[in-house]
Amino acid sequence: MKRFVVICLSFVLLIARTFAGPADFFDHRIFEIKLNAPVDISNNTLSVADFLQKEVIIDLKELYYGMPKKGFNLTADTMPNVSITLDFKKGLHFGVEAGVDLYSKFGISKDLFKLLAKGNSLEDDIKISIDGYVDAFAFGQVDVGFNLKKFNIRVQPAVFASLAHVTTNDAYVKAGYNKDNNSYNLLVNGNMDFYSAIPMTNELAKDTNTMINQMINQIGPSMGFDMSGQVSFKPLDFLTVTGSVRIPMAPSHLNYRTTLNYSNEWSFSVDQLTGNKKDSEGESSEGESTESTPGLDQLFSDPVAEKYYIHRPMKIAVSADFKPFSWLMSYYGTLGIGIKHPFAKDRSETYAYIDYLIGTKLSLINIISLYLSTERTDEIYKHKATLALNFRLVEVDAGIAFESSNIKTSFKGSGLGAFVTACVGF
Repeated sequence: MKRFVVICLSFVLLIARTFAGPADFFDHRIFEIKLNAPVDISNNTLSVADFLQKEVIIDLKELYYGMPKKGFNLTADTMPNVSITLDFKKGLHFGVEAGVDLYSKFGISKDLFKLLAKGNSLEDDIKISIDGYVDAFAFGQVDVGFNLKKFNIRVQPAVFASLAHVTTNDAYVKAGYNKDNNSYNLLVNGNMDFYSAIPMTNELAKDTNTMINQMINQIGPSMGFDMSGQVSFKPLDFLTVTGSVRIPMAPSHLNYRTTLNYSNEWSFSVDQLTGNKKDSEGESSEGESTESTPGLDQLFSDPVAEKYYIHRPMKIAVSADFKPFSWLMSYYGTLGIGIKHPFAKDRSETYAYIDYLIGTKLSLINIISLYLSTERTDEIYKHKATLALNFRLVEVDAGIAFESSNIKTSFKGSGLGAFVTACVGF
């Protein structure tokens, strides 16, 4: 049995060696199956070093003055995917890929941290705003590539379905002094829209299997379409210049909107808060609510039939790969622009951002490679290190990153990213 396995492996390696050529034997597989599992979680203020201490001490004033004007935010992204590719000599390429793409962001205005750091007088009103969103997509795409004279052309048509879209509309906490009755009022207002492909009712939420089946059945009818492509040109043997683009063609859509709407107000007597009025006079020192507090199931409205159309981010980029010694050292860089929610009905949801990447690869004939890079991708700054072990039939890449939505705190490790990629093929 062992002899048979050795013979089979030798035969596979001989075929791979014949097609790949000596220069890219370890770098280029003809057939490949790849699994990729990245996770990114970061904030724009606190760093890992702040908590790796014997006694954790957070200077609230330093925290406030070092915070961006927009306040504190927390982001979480992931894009697990699987791909199968055939990659022959002379640029002929064919592949398929499927996965899930998730973006999320939660933010609190700087007013909260100003209050914690500097306090406030009784007469000053306070308003702390809260915002956030979640976008989740399932996607599948085909990747076709070929050479045309001195150019390599790749075309990647993709279908995608929005799984959910969540956004806050007018969420805040507001506090202020009322001179008329010498009281302090606290108002909490929360408004969040949850768009889904199926009506998310309490009854359906209790039946997980039915809910999942209905969501799967809706993926096909709600699919959108976009087209990606890239053109590469080698002006020199060691230099490749590439232009790439992802163009939205048809949006995916969600069919129902469920709204979480909570509003409540409390009033506190200033005399009672300061201890100038005793509870023995028959009045409670607790705040009086103007409304009864509803249960969680009462906060959500019944689903309303309302379509929400959404595209994946639009992308345009130019990149260059400089490989003076491809088996030992190479350099690469990318500069591009992304547009979130292109062609959205609500223009405030559409905005542009800059992406870039600068990196180097140190390699030992592509068997052991170390990638070091700094980048900004989908509004997150990342400083990444990746170790790749490539034994032709099997390759495993593992990487970690310091990251943040704020460039200053990204160097301090305000967030962490990690990924593992496993490839098998020949």
